This record gives sequence, C-alpha cells and structure tokens, in this order.
Amino acid sequence: MGDPHRQKDSRGVGFGLPDPVVVGVGHRRVAGVCLARARTDETKTVGSKARRMRPAFKHLAGATTALTFALILLGVYTGAVGAGLACAGRWPLCDGWLGLFPAHWPSFVEWFHRFVAMITGFAILGTAAAAWRGDHERRIQFASGVALLVTPLQFLFGANTIFNFGVAAQVLHHGAALTILVALVAATAWAFEEPPNGRPVEADTETDAAATAGTNADD
Repeated sequence: MGDPHRQKDSRGVGFGLPDPVVVGVGHRRVAGVCLARARTDETKTVGSKARRMRPAFKHLAGATTALTFALILLGVYTGAVGAGLACAGRWPLCDGWLGLFPAHWPSFVEWFHRFVAMITGFAILGTAAAAWRGDHERRIQFASGVALLVTPLQFLFGANTIFNFGVAAQVLHHGAALTILVALVAATAWAFEEPPNGRPVEADTETDAAATAGTNADD
C-alpha cells in the first residue's frame, strides 16, 4: 500500500500532504512561543510602569506623613489655647457665616484644624490607593490600608471630643492619630527601602505551563 498522505494530481504525479501529527506539534509549539513572548512583554510593561510610579509614591507617602504630623501638632495647639469647643460646640459646622466659617480667632483655630484634617484625609486616601494600585510590597499596602481604615474612626473620635468632652474621648482621639501616623511612617520608610523593580510579578501558572508544553512539544 502507498503512503496514505501522498496523493496524485491529474497527471499522475504524486505530491505529499503535510503530516497531521507534525502540523499539530508545530501549531502547539508556535502557540507556546507566542504565549511565552506575550507573558514576557506583560512582565516588562508592569515592571516599567512600577519603576515610573515608585519615585512619585515615595514623595506622596512622605508628604502625607508630614501633613499628618503637622495636623497632630495643630491639634495639640488647638487644645492648648482652648479652641476645641470654640465653634459653639457644633460639628462639622462652626459659629460664623452659615456655619461654614469662623466668627473669631479661637473658632478660626478650630475651623482651620478641621480644614487641614479634611485635606489630610484625602491625602491618606490617595496614598492608600496608590499603594494598592501600584506594584508595591505587601507590607506597604498593609500599612497604608491601616491608616486609611482608621481615618474615618479618627473623624468620629474628633467629633466625640466636642459632644462628649472628657479623658476617654481625648485618649481615643489621640490614640487613633498616633496609629495613623505610625502606619504612614512605616509605609514611607518601607517605600524608600523598596527595590527599584518593586514586588516581583507572580507567574501565571497556566500560561507558563502552556508555553513550556508548546516549546517542548517536539522533544
């Protein structure tokens, strides 16, 4: 019997058809190489993006930490001059025009403290978002996440010092502030220790397996 993969044309001249097994192996090999190349390109893209974002994140984390520390000092000053209850015991409004602005210097100190606290809250939110969206180390993401989670509680504790002024309210308020500050200091310090390439990109098991199978299919 002749070769089943060999046919003859109208003139009786034989010509060979490609072996289906060989074709299948070739296709698998090409697919594996393409998947491996795509995986390499993706890794390079993620790494390049992480390197571009890393200096910006360091500066953002450092600025947020400094702003938080300044807010704590401002809070100490507000309490020292007795301006904590200067907004007629109201929160978040004050005692000036439409309750949006202060009416005198003590209430201005309290109003300004609240204003800086609002800006700091947005800065903490931005820092945490940048840590989780960027390819940063887990410990940096965890520390910034702790700061973000405690921030809403800190706002509530601050309001509680106005409605229920006392030792317990002050302890909660200052304790939450120190927790946020420590978390941000840790995130900033770890960000400056982070390697330029950031956290290694985890391998895609299925893609790597397919690429390996395709590359070694003809062995």
